[in-house]
Amino acid sequence: MNYKKKIKLRLFATIGFVVLGVAIMIVEAVYGFGSTMRRYGIAACSYWIVMAWRYRKVLQDEEMLREWEIRENDERNIMIEQKAGRLAIMIYVVLSYVAVLVLELMGLSDQAGLVAVPACVLGAIWLICRTIIRKRS
Repeated sequence: MNYKKKIKLRLFATIGFVVLGVAIMIVEAVYGFGSTMRRYGIAACSYWIVMAWRYRKVLQDEEMLREWEIRENDERNIMIEQKAGRLAIMIYVVLSYVAVLVLELMGLSDQAGLVAVPACVLGAIWLICRTIIRKRS
């Protein structure tokens, strides 16, 4: 797949994320679930709107498109992204385990379960992705 097509696909996915963020804010406004959903929707929309703007700008400038492609395919940048991703996942899981331990010690088992499930799901998704990528390469 050529790089321009890849950026267009990312732009469409980004627009989908913006729509999802707006939907979260609408659901919160209609049902009044609390400010956490509103803040999450605003943060998600803000990030994805900026990304959509950047992708659109790159698609309009051939020189910038070429620079992005070179930067994205650079082995050093790929290694940095992989290490940063692994580190972020490890920190998230460790913090989740600490939070579960503290919540259990405080007698808040239901909340501990709410913290533990996303960490377990993240681990499962990571294992599935790793297996798929290994089979493809």
